[in-house]
Amino acid sequence: MTESNPNYSGSARISVLDPLSQALDWTVRVLFGPIDPVKWLTLGFCAWLAWLGRGGGFSTGTRYTRDDGDWSFARGWDSFMSEYGVLFVTFIAIIVFIAVCVSILLLYLSSRGMFMFIDGVRHNRGDVVAPWRRFGSAALSLFLFRLCIVLAGVALFSALGMTLLLGGVGASALGAEDPEPAWLMLLVLWLPVVLIAAVVWLVLSVVINDFVAPLMWLRNCRALEAWGALLGLVRIAPGSFLLYLLLKMFIFVALTLIGCMLVCVTCCIAALPYIGTVLMLPLFVFRRAYSLYFLSQFGGDLAELAPREDLPAPPPPAPPAAGGPGAAEATA
Repeated sequence: MTESNPNYSGSARISVLDPLSQALDWTVRVLFGPIDPVKWLTLGFCAWLAWLGRGGGFSTGTRYTRDDGDWSFARGWDSFMSEYGVLFVTFIAIIVFIAVCVSILLLYLSSRGMFMFIDGVRHNRGDVVAPWRRFGSAALSLFLFRLCIVLAGVALFSALGMTLLLGGVGASALGAEDPEPAWLMLLVLWLPVVLIAAVVWLVLSVVINDFVAPLMWLRNCRALEAWGALLGLVRIAPGSFLLYLLLKMFIFVALTLIGCMLVCVTCCIAALPYIGTVLMLPLFVFRRAYSLYFLSQFGGDLAELAPREDLPAPPPPAPPAAGGPGAAEATA
C-alpha cells in the first residue's frame, strides 16, 4: 500500500458519487465558461485521437446457395480454388497484412491521444504539440502494453473459435446422422466462456483508460509501473473500485443512449468521425474528468490529478523607473 501512495490516509473516504458532480461542474466550466471554439475543436481532436480504432469494423462475406442440381458448396469451392486459389490466398494475405498494420497504427495514435486528452481536461486547455512531445515515451510504453493485451485477446478468442470449429467437425466426422445436437451442445458450453472472456476484456479496457493512463500521465512512468501502483490502490479500497466499475457500466449505457439520440437529432452527422466527437465532446470530457476526480481522492501525489486551472507564475518585478527612489537605492 505504502509503495503506491505513501501519503494516503486510510481514514479518507473514497466515494464514487462525489466525483460525478465534480466532473459535471468541470465539464461545464471547460466547455461552456466561456465557450472557446479553438479549445473545443482542439480538445475534440484529442478525444477523437484517444478513441481512435475503439469501435466499428468491417466484415465481408460470400454466400453459396444450393439449388436443385448437383451444385454444392464443396464442389463450388473446389472449382474456385483450383482456378483462382493462388490469387485468392495472395489477395487475402495482403488484405490481412494491411488491416493489421492499420490497426497497430491506430492503437499507437490512440495511446498518444490518451495523454493529450488527459492533459487537456486536467489543465482546461486545448494543446496538441506540448503533450505530444512531453509524453512520447510514456505513450510508447502504453502502446506496447495495450498491444500485448490485444495479441493475447486475439489468441484467446482464436483458440476458443478453433475449439468450437474442431469440436463440431469432429462430431460430424464420427459419422453422426444428425450433427446439429453436437454443435448445439458445444455452443452451450462455448458461449459462457466467450462471455466471461469478453467481460474481462471490457474491464481491462476500462482499467487501462481510466486508471493506468492517468497514473502514467501524472508520474510519466512506464505502463507496468502504473499497473503496479494501481494494484496497490485496489488493495487499499477494493470495494470502491468495484463500485466504480459497476457505476461506470450504467454511465456507459446512459451516455450511449444520449449519443444515439444526438445522432438521430443531427441526422447522423454526429456519427461522422471527428465531427461526432466534437458534437459529443461534453460526454467525453465528463467521462475523463470523472476518473481523474476519483483517483485524486487517494491523496498524496494523486491529488494532482484533480482537474483545475493551474495559477500562472507571477510576473517578474518591474525594473525601477529612472530617477525614482528605487533607482537611487540600486545605484547606492
